[in-house]
Amino acid sequence: MRRRGKRPTGFTLVEVVIATAILGILAVGLSRMVQSQLQVRETERSVLDTYREGRAAMARMTRDVRVCTQLMIPNGHNPTRDILAVAGFHNDDDDYYFNDILFPRVDEDPKNDVGDDGKPGIKGYDDDGDGWIDMSGNDEDDDEDYYETYTKNEDPVDGFDNDHDGTIDEDYGADINNDYDDGINGWDDDGDGGVDNGEGREDDDEDDKKNEDPVDALIFQFNPDSSRVEEVHTWDQETGVLCDHVTGFSTVYYYDNYYTYPYIEITLTLTADNGRVFTFSERVYPENTVQKIGRRVY
Repeated sequence: MRRRGKRPTGFTLVEVVIATAILGILAVGLSRMVQSQLQVRETERSVLDTYREGRAAMARMTRDVRVCTQLMIPNGHNPTRDILAVAGFHNDDDDYYFNDILFPRVDEDPKNDVGDDGKPGIKGYDDDGDGWIDMSGNDEDDDEDYYETYTKNEDPVDGFDNDHDGTIDEDYGADINNDYDDGINGWDDDGDGGVDNGEGREDDDEDDKKNEDPVDALIFQFNPDSSRVEEVHTWDQETGVLCDHVTGFSTVYYYDNYYTYPYIEITLTLTADNGRVFTFSERVYPENTVQKIGRRVY
């Protein structure tokens, strides 16, 4: 019962049904909009992560080239490659300059086989880019040029390209500077107050031990099957991943005869999940390859 002339309060069934239908339509539209926004956000995050990954990988490789004691691949034999190999900062004999852990002595006392792996060049790798791996069979042939020149241990550590192959100090022997004395002839290499008082010409750091710190290679190589640049340590045979989403990787060795020291150009291309392409390229000078003093302090 209601009073005459007064409308009833509340909603009719038809009004409730219509309102529910409208709310349902709005909810579906809102849900799709939110889902779309989340997908866009996730895609943008993936693209940003790919970009950051590329920058971090380039920073790592350029730093390692800049401070390495030896640049192995690429080199003057085949200047353009899809691999990068440098001396890997591994301190085999755990010694330091000034007895300070900030100044490790790395790669300072190798054998005639600089990498101490029983193979020419880096074991299992085509060092000179001629299509053959460990071809010469001579473990003292550290640049794999034996069948070109029939030489070994022909490029001592002196800052010059002694064998005129476009690469500096890449194939030295157990007496790394070839001065027929322990350490540097006429110098107190280890700071103990004595000059040339080590164990003979093969004791390059004058620590009374011979050939105890070989050159351990750190290798970055492109694996197109997994779209990765992988990192390989020759001293413990561990393999890791430097970066994913890789669709291109190249290294180019530049050397201008006798007027400049060599430098390389590293180019890395990454493709994000949405197809966006990032290409990073940088030229870097291996500042430490002539000094051979281990870690460079800035």
